[in-house]
Amino acid sequence: MQQLLLFLLGVSALPWLPRDGGLPVFAHGTEDGGIEPDHFRTLMVTFHEDCDPEEAKRRALQSSLQEKFSALPQAAPGLGAHTGSSESPATVSVTAAGVASYEAYTTKQFTADFSHMATSAESEEASQLPPSRCVVTDETLHRVGVDIINLTDCPSVEGGELKLAFERDPCVSSVEFDQLVHIVDGEHDPPFLGSNSGHIVQPTSEPDAPKRDRKKLAEEPYWLEIAGFDEASDLAECLRSEVVAVIDTGVAYNHPSLRRNMWKNPGEIPGNDIDDDNNGFVDDVYGFNFIDNNGDMSDDNGHGTHCAGIIAGLKNTDTGARGVCGTTSVAGLKFMGSSGSGATSDAVKAINYCIQMGIRISNNSWGGPGRTDALEKAIVKSHEAGHICVVAAGNAGQNIDRSPSYPASYSSSNIVAVAATDSSDSMASFSNTGARSVHVAAPGVAILSTYPPDSFKELSGTSMASPVVAGLAALLVSLPFEDHLQVKEAIMEGVDKIPATRGRVKSGGRINAAQSILWLANALGMQRSFLEGEAARKHLQYNSEVLADGREERSDC
Repeated sequence: MQQLLLFLLGVSALPWLPRDGGLPVFAHGTEDGGIEPDHFRTLMVTFHEDCDPEEAKRRALQSSLQEKFSALPQAAPGLGAHTGSSESPATVSVTAAGVASYEAYTTKQFTADFSHMATSAESEEASQLPPSRCVVTDETLHRVGVDIINLTDCPSVEGGELKLAFERDPCVSSVEFDQLVHIVDGEHDPPFLGSNSGHIVQPTSEPDAPKRDRKKLAEEPYWLEIAGFDEASDLAECLRSEVVAVIDTGVAYNHPSLRRNMWKNPGEIPGNDIDDDNNGFVDDVYGFNFIDNNGDMSDDNGHGTHCAGIIAGLKNTDTGARGVCGTTSVAGLKFMGSSGSGATSDAVKAINYCIQMGIRISNNSWGGPGRTDALEKAIVKSHEAGHICVVAAGNAGQNIDRSPSYPASYSSSNIVAVAATDSSDSMASFSNTGARSVHVAAPGVAILSTYPPDSFKELSGTSMASPVVAGLAALLVSLPFEDHLQVKEAIMEGVDKIPATRGRVKSGGRINAAQSILWLANALGMQRSFLEGEAARKHLQYNSEVLADGREERSDC
């Protein structure tokens, strides 16, 4: 009986309340904005299409709890098996109740009530126990086909016990614990951020302000010229209507070089704490914060803001810093905190949001060595929706064909994995490579870009190379492309095949924006007046050089 009392005391209900009917908070923020190590209380589950997921979830919870009760020694009649008793244990009752339902997701609570089992003990101690139940929160992400199941309010069941119950169910395709992913991992060889020791530059003027007689602190960024963006500006222009999601640590949306180019959700009214467009995300004006489940996607790390500036930062005349597309929009989807870590489940939610909101490009400068079926399925579903996932290859200096790094090593056709080169067109010493897994290289060393709250910082890493390519993708979609894989193909076909990248990335080269635009224009059969412009004439020998180069035909991207 003493063991039973201790067990029941442990399952007292803890009320779970979603914020304004929105998404439940599954990954709890710490004081420094990181993620608590409670991801063993969160499961990511996918189901076979021909099964009923709701019944499978009910069965798994009921099975794990029933086994728990049945294992109690010397249990009172009706509570579980006990020596010498032929009485069957009472059945755990599990009920489901809807909490919120939207196109993007549905939230339910599965509740197991033990009160009838406690009263059958007929003991004074049991009758004095508080109402005993277990609440499991389930969030079904409709756009990516993944369920996020949280056990925070069910202390009577361990994550491993429920995971085992799911693994036994024939309806379950995959079940796995949540995992942390990072932008930084290690003091001396950070695999995703690279050098974070760059000096901060404080500008003295607004972006695009008149030059007057001020002396510039920096010239035009080297990487814009070396990657063909200067010439590309004569060929195509980014569209304000195109949105690039920065899935990262958030974005300093009031930064002088970014605020004009922040995506603004047309269906949302800022700051009224109301889900005006009824999409399930309250005040998602410039994006969303999947850690705290609100619209404040401010950047408390700096990494996401730096990536956003590379994509869409307006030119600052003091520093020379500017992004690829000064006329495109960026949405900040925050799933990592100040520590530079985040839950994979929140990254999956961010991808689900991209699909729901029709965002066609995302930059993903994060990752880790752990593979998850849930994240892979989310990326595959984004591919089916026409979304391009640009990802950093990682900074461990490894060949990820042999030592995989995710999400770069997933095989989904819409992934563009990016290595980093420097101003001399050498491969960065920290950059991961892979002739099968990494698609292109791009400048990623000593990149000056926006930094919170209103300054600029020079950073290095594949984290910086990835948004260069995301910006190129935004530039290419200004043309009337046929599908997103054609955009990826244009990125790969337009590369400069430099010695440092041969045999180390799939395309064999470092990106060249102008050549990618010309390749796509040619593939689309656009008029000759476009192809015979001044910038295009500089690359007229491009196609013949590529043919002479002996590049192998590729059946896919």
